[in-house]
Amino acid sequence: MNILICGKNTLYLKSLAERLKREKNEIHYISGSKAAEKVGRAVFQQFDFEYTNPNIVRIVKSAMPEVMILLGATDRNFTWRNPEDDAMTFVSGMSSLMMAAKGAGVRKIIFISSITVFENNRGKISCDTEPDASSSMNDAFVQVENLCRTITDKNTEAVILRLPPETGYYSESAVNDFCLLLARNYLRGEKIHYFPEAAHATIYYMDAIDAIMKMVSIPSDEEKKIYQLQGIVFTEQEYIDALSNTELKKGENFEAEEDKSASDPVYTNLYESDEETLGFRIRFQIPEIAEKICGVLSTHQKETEEKKKEKLHVLPVIEAIVAAVIVTVITYFLRKTWVGDSFSLFTLYALLFGAVYGTTYGLFTGVLATIGTLIIQWQDVGLINTIENYSFFLCFLQFILVGVIAGYMHDKYIRKTTTITEERNYLAAEVSDLTRINDNNIYVKNIYEKRLVGYANSLPRLYEMTSQLDYMEPENVIFHATKVTQELLEVEDVAIYMSSQKSSYFRLNAANSERAASCGKSFKYDEKCFLFNAFEQREIYKNKTMDLDKPSFAGAVMDEDRINAIIMVWTRDLHKINQYECDMLAIVCRLIEKSIHRADIYNDAVRTESYLGTGRIMKEEVFLNRFRNFEEGRKQGVFSYTLLRLERRGLDTKMAQRLTRDTDILGGVNRELYILLPFSNEEDAQHVKGRFANNGMTAVTVQPEEMKVFFEKEMENEEDTE
Repeated sequence: MNILICGKNTLYLKSLAERLKREKNEIHYISGSKAAEKVGRAVFQQFDFEYTNPNIVRIVKSAMPEVMILLGATDRNFTWRNPEDDAMTFVSGMSSLMMAAKGAGVRKIIFISSITVFENNRGKISCDTEPDASSSMNDAFVQVENLCRTITDKNTEAVILRLPPETGYYSESAVNDFCLLLARNYLRGEKIHYFPEAAHATIYYMDAIDAIMKMVSIPSDEEKKIYQLQGIVFTEQEYIDALSNTELKKGENFEAEEDKSASDPVYTNLYESDEETLGFRIRFQIPEIAEKICGVLSTHQKETEEKKKEKLHVLPVIEAIVAAVIVTVITYFLRKTWVGDSFSLFTLYALLFGAVYGTTYGLFTGVLATIGTLIIQWQDVGLINTIENYSFFLCFLQFILVGVIAGYMHDKYIRKTTTITEERNYLAAEVSDLTRINDNNIYVKNIYEKRLVGYANSLPRLYEMTSQLDYMEPENVIFHATKVTQELLEVEDVAIYMSSQKSSYFRLNAANSERAASCGKSFKYDEKCFLFNAFEQREIYKNKTMDLDKPSFAGAVMDEDRINAIIMVWTRDLHKINQYECDMLAIVCRLIEKSIHRADIYNDAVRTESYLGTGRIMKEEVFLNRFRNFEEGRKQGVFSYTLLRLERRGLDTKMAQRLTRDTDILGGVNRELYILLPFSNEEDAQHVKGRFANNGMTAVTVQPEEMKVFFEKEMENEEDTE
C-alpha cells in the first residue's frame, strides 16, 4: 500500500514511518519545509516542499498514495507561538493538501486533530458532540475537521482522529508539552509551582503511533468518520509524584498552589467507548512516561553540553582593539612630522573597519579612534586642555561619522545583494522543484517498469514460464506444471489432481511434498466435496477457515465445461493468503490449461497404439518412456512411485490386470511383466504383493537402477537403425 505522510521530521514521524514500513507499505513523505532533514530508509520518496507550494498537486499525483496521513495537530511545522498567523497558515496548508489528495484520487485521508477542540464544552463528550473552541489554534483544528466532512464522497474518505497532546520525545518546538516542560524545569533544579488538582490529558507518542496504525487498517466501508482517544488523564500532583520517583532525583523543589478552575476538567468528560471502537489500549502510564521523558532530557542535556561551544564573534573585536593600539602608537610617533599632520590614520582605521564589518563595528572603531586621539593629546597638552579644545570633539564626530557611514554602505550593499540572492534562489527553487518532480517521476517510472518486467510473477514472466509447457513431452507436462506453479506463486507445496474419465474421482498426478499430498491419492468430486461450490461458480477455492487439512487455494483447469485438473496450493506465509495470490492462481490455471489439454489429446490419440492387444499391458518402448518420466518426476521431488516385477512362475496376465487399479501401469519389458504403482512406497507395495500372493503369483520390488540395462539396449538399437 502506498502511504503519503505530511508533517515535520521528528522522532514521532520517523517511528511512524518505520512502523508502516514494517507492515510492507511504501512510504512517501512531504516535509512541509524546503530545508528538511532526511527521514531515513523507511521513506521511499521524500519531497521537501511547503504545503501551499503550487506543485503540491503534481507531487501527490506522482506518489499515487492510497492513504494520506496529515499529522495536523501533531505537526511540529506549526509552533503556535504566534497563534493567529499559525492558524491561517495551518488551515491553508491542510486545505491545499486535501484538495491535492482529492484531485489525485487518494482513497483515504486521515487527519490528526486534538481533543482540545472541546475546550469550552461541558457535560459528557462523544464523537458526535459539536466542538466549542475559542482559541485560534483549536478553531483552526475545527475548520479543517469541517473541511474533512465536506470533501468526503464515494471516491475519497476523510477520517478524523482526535488525540490528546502527545509527549515522550524531545523537540524544541514542543512549547505546549506540559510533561516535557515540567520535567525540564525539574532536571534544572528550578522551583516548580503546581496546582495539585489541575487535570491534564496526554498520550505517549508510541501509543499515538499505535492509534494511527489502527486508523490505517480500519476498513473504508466503516460508517464512522470520527474517532477520539481520551489518553491518560492525570493531575499535576500525580505527575509531580512520578517525577519524584524517577532515577534522576533532583530533590523536593515543589510548591503546591490552589487552583479553583481545576474542579471541572474537560478531559474527564470524554466517552471511553471511542477507544474501544478503535480497538486501542494505552500501554504507557504516567510513571513510565515521567521516567522516559527524564531519560530523554538527560541525554539531550549531555549532548548539548558536549557539542555546545560558545561561538562569540570576538575575532573582529580583537582585531579592532589590536589595530587601534597599533594606529595609536604609529600616530604618537608621527604626530610632529609632515605625515602626521597630513594624514589621519584614525579616520582611515574607522573607515576600513566600517566598510569591512558594518555599522556596528564602524561605531565601535570610531569610539576606539576617539580614545586613541584622547590618549595622544593627553600626553602633549594634558587632559583638561584636550577636553576644552573643540577640535577634539570635531575629531570624535569625524571618526563616528566616517565609521557609521562606511558601515551603512556596507550593510546596504549586503541587503541589496541578499535581496538579489533571494530572488535568484526563489527562481532557482522553482526550477529545482520542477526538476525534482520530473526526476522523481522518472525514478518511480523506472522502478515500477523494472518491477513489472523483472518480478518473478510479472506478466512477461508468467507467460515465459507457462509457455515452456507447450514444448514438453505430454507425459512431462503435469510434473513441470507443478514446478511452474510453485515458482510463480512462490509457495512451498503444490499438488495436481487429474480427472478420471470413468468415474467422478480425481487422482493425484504430481505433488512436491508430503503436505501437498495430504488430501490423499484420490478424492471424489461431488456436492459433498469442499471444492464443489467454488468451482461451480467458476471461482478459486479459498480456505477462509484456515483448516490445516485443506489447501490454502485450489483452482480448476477446465476443458470446455469439464474440469480436467485441479491445482492445490499450500502456504505457511499468512501474508500470501490474499486476493492477489488468489487471482494469480486463476491466471496460472488459465495459462497451463492449453498445455494440459494438448497432452490429453495426444494421450488419447496414441492410447490404442500403446497397448498389447486389447488389455492394459503397455508395449515395451511406451512403458519404458513412462518409467523414464516417472523417474524424472521423482528426481524433481514432485512424484513418487514403486516398481514391481511379476515372476513368470504362475503368471496369469488377465488376473494381474484385474488385481491392479486403473491408475497402476502395467508393461511388458523383455518378456517380463512390470507394474508401476504411482505415489506409493514399500509399505503400500506390500499390500499389492500380498494380493498377488493370494492368487498364486509372486511380485518383487525392482530398484530404478536395474532398469538402466533396458535403456542401454534401446540406445544401441537406435544406433543400429541409423
